[in-house]
Amino acid sequence: MFYDIAAGLFFDMEAAGNEEHIAIGKYFFSAAAFTRAGNILLEAGKAAGISYLIIDEIGPLEIKKQLGLYQPLIKIINAAFTYTLIIVIRKALVDEATAVLKLNNPIVLGTEEMTKYLSIV
Repeated sequence: MFYDIAAGLFFDMEAAGNEEHIAIGKYFFSAAAFTRAGNILLEAGKAAGISYLIIDEIGPLEIKKQLGLYQPLIKIINAAFTYTLIIVIRKALVDEATAVLKLNNPIVLGTEEMTKYLSIV
């Protein structure tokens, strides 16, 4: 499921029936849902007065196939922003994600470190 925090709405990530889909492994995701989620992310990234933009999560679909939320994420990364961008990525993908997303000197934190970091910011 995707969750639009601003609207308080969940919507399906999985493709239904013959719907246009994005496949990775045994999973079939709704192309329309990813477009909707990407648009929500882009709008959130433009919002005034936010302190954090958290994207949970970027995975193999984006990192290995450059599909899913890849394009909106690249637009957000390349835009001028004043908030803290937090991208949740599986530990096994961190190095590859850093290269693929062209992240310069990211702060990489585990779950416990993240909790500590956010409490002092």
